[in-house]
Amino acid sequence: MSTIVFKIINLGKKFLESVIPRLDRGIQLFRGRLPLDPAVKPRDDNGGELFFKVAVCLALSPCVWGQTPLRPQESFPSLTTLGILPPQLDTSRGDSEGLDNAFEALSTAFSAALRESGRFFVLDDELVASQWDSLSGRTQLVADYEISAFASLLLVPTENAVMIMARLLSPNLEIYLQELDTVARSSLATEDVEELGTRSRLLAFRLLNLLPIDVSVTSVQGKHITLSGGTSQFVKVGDELRIIRPTIRRIHPATHAWVDFHTELVGIAKVIESEETSSVAELTKLVRKNDIRIGDGVKVSKVVNRALFQDESLPAFEDELVDEEKEPVIVVKPRPTPPALSKIEEDEKPAPLASKTPDETSEEKEETSLLDSATSTITSMGGAVQKGFGKYVEKLAKTFYLTLSQAGWSFVGTESSGTKVVWYFPLNLVAMDIDQHLFSHVHYGYGFNLGAGKTRPGGGYSSYDLHGRAYWEDEFPLFGRYIMGLHLGYASLNVKKEAFGGISHFNTSVILGMKGDLKPIWLLEVFGELRLTPLHIGSITYTGTSKGIASGFEYGVELGSMITPPDPEELQVGLSFSIINAKFSDADGQAAKQSKYAFNIVMRRQY
Repeated sequence: MSTIVFKIINLGKKFLESVIPRLDRGIQLFRGRLPLDPAVKPRDDNGGELFFKVAVCLALSPCVWGQTPLRPQESFPSLTTLGILPPQLDTSRGDSEGLDNAFEALSTAFSAALRESGRFFVLDDELVASQWDSLSGRTQLVADYEISAFASLLLVPTENAVMIMARLLSPNLEIYLQELDTVARSSLATEDVEELGTRSRLLAFRLLNLLPIDVSVTSVQGKHITLSGGTSQFVKVGDELRIIRPTIRRIHPATHAWVDFHTELVGIAKVIESEETSSVAELTKLVRKNDIRIGDGVKVSKVVNRALFQDESLPAFEDELVDEEKEPVIVVKPRPTPPALSKIEEDEKPAPLASKTPDETSEEKEETSLLDSATSTITSMGGAVQKGFGKYVEKLAKTFYLTLSQAGWSFVGTESSGTKVVWYFPLNLVAMDIDQHLFSHVHYGYGFNLGAGKTRPGGGYSSYDLHGRAYWEDEFPLFGRYIMGLHLGYASLNVKKEAFGGISHFNTSVILGMKGDLKPIWLLEVFGELRLTPLHIGSITYTGTSKGIASGFEYGVELGSMITPPDPEELQVGLSFSIINAKFSDADGQAAKQSKYAFNIVMRRQY
């Protein structure tokens, strides 16, 4: 027995030795992570190296077999104050010979690019360098200057290449975001200062572009909000800003860096005062009354770090919003100024809000009226759905589904029947469903479907289904999310001009489902659901006589996929296929079978 175990261990070791070289780049990436204590050095002994590589393999397994884990959506932290850490050169995998000048040029340009972006209020480098490398020092930076993040630049030279790693870190040096650039060592050593500066600047801007917002709300006073960006971030007086609320939706399984965000529309604000690095805006519309928070923000396409990569304006705002009437006040502690930085003079502060003339008020009311009367499209197929419909759905639903289907059924019992496919009427069923979040991981939904068509014996049929469900949804380590819950419904099928008259019944089902993103196509969500229905109460009609259902069991499966654009507020479209099989026994002991299928076009809108 021990010999067999020893052989299995050897086979596993050989497998790891064959796979691990392919993970070298990823291993270097993870080994380059800044430790909490800068004095701690990575282990270089063979045992520690093998253990580390096995751990990386296990950590990456969710990416290989499914997707990066989902975490319950966490609030995006307010990132306004930044400290830039001293650059580091990790020589554990190669020497730094000939890279000193490149290291200095890259470090200087990286720090300058972060300041140039205007994304953060950047603390003095000497102040940060004196305190960042100890827990007590970092705690002091948070307490005194409300520092919200650190930025770091790390160079990891190997024999033939150099990895340049830019990171955004939490005050505890946990990874928020990271961006990597790998350069041939010979090329990096021969680049001049200007080329090295451009390389480092682009790397810094790519890191900043991973953030879901560029300007943050720093205080709320009634209808007026203060923003962390001004004219240097292309926020000008008169601009109408689309305020969003980001949450963290997905993290990397090994580094725990942010991978994906969910953004929720909050409202519209009009800029009324703008200084170089701050501005004041007036709320004109809110999705929900009084729902504006510190940490909400704006994505600005013209800000310098984004303008380098794209020169497209933000899409026009088209959603229906409610008027903001009340004026809640949130008191915000002013941010202290570091001793090494110049203090903000009185004349640099936003000027007091001037009273508005009757003409200005009239113009604003006219603009508000135009926005109120605007219309939005939920979906279009064979015509457009009026925008006004959207605001009513928004009050009822967090997620709204519209499904168009080619559906069919067959029934075999004392009498038999089934659907006939009509080529000129391919879509014979329409369904509408609404989902809502109740609390914690608990959700509920309800909806209906209507169908009609012809039968093979020459008759016709009509059907409807009313249903509701309550379910628990949570993350699942290897795939994404799972759901489990109960489904209650009433289904009715009425057949005309045939001996089989139809079937109607109440039913109770147990539902189990999975959802996840298909790798590497991150925009494609796949889902599946199993439904088991042990309880039926109803009747079957033969030649005008109804017979009660004594017992029945039904099971159904649905599989599908949905295209999910980066903006969750956009219309999402997908396809699915479902099949249901049921067995019944009537009051006379006669058995019957029913099968149903449907090819579905699913449209989803999230609010």
